[in-house]
Amino acid sequence: MHASMIELPVLNSEPPEEWNRPLTQDDISNCKSGSCSGCGLCCVVYPINDLPGTAGDIDSEPYDKPANTPCVHMKQINRDRYVCLLQPYKNQGRSCLFTCSDFSGTEGRYSDMMEDVAWWISIPKTLEDFKIIQRYHSSGALAHIVSEASSGHGSIFLGGLHHVCAGLESYLSISNQLGYIPHAIMETIGFRRSVQDIGPQLIVEKFRRFQASLSNSALEREFLERYLPEALE
Repeated sequence: MHASMIELPVLNSEPPEEWNRPLTQDDISNCKSGSCSGCGLCCVVYPINDLPGTAGDIDSEPYDKPANTPCVHMKQINRDRYVCLLQPYKNQGRSCLFTCSDFSGTEGRYSDMMEDVAWWISIPKTLEDFKIIQRYHSSGALAHIVSEASSGHGSIFLGGLHHVCAGLESYLSISNQLGYIPHAIMETIGFRRSVQDIGPQLIVEKFRRFQASLSNSALEREFLERYLPEALE
């Protein structure tokens, strides 16, 4: 059974009783067999063309949803569980929903999705992206997602030097927007561990390319002192 074709709760209805508890690693990995636990990860990572652009309005002006961008139709219902506001239309053959209706974590697509999830969490593009990541962390689900996305490695920065440097730049930007550094989240996703595994000096060399654009604020210095002190030498 396709994950999106499962009878999920829709707006103004009660979620399944089991969705009242925190999302577990087993819940997430159940996607492999086509079972949906409402984690919402597929709603973030997949690109969809001609998707209705207004939340819950199937007839609204379409837009192209980029990959690794939260869908406007995601609705948080409990803790870290989400439903689709367009779920009732997915059995009606609407072409704009084919990507959603055809998705299932079976046949290896779960692994592909989790690889995309790792890149999204490690390099959030916007503050909106980060706030969804923050929700997963607040409920305890982020650690489970990292474990699944990293195959138990403990760090989602699996793309080597380029990946870690891109994450460094992204989380510096997010920290500046927040006004604080999300240390707990960065530890959960394995940022510091990856810096040490790759070698700080290699990262510093690549880091110099964008360091000139930094404001050299106290917050940026705190960030670098904790995660890449070699960049301040």
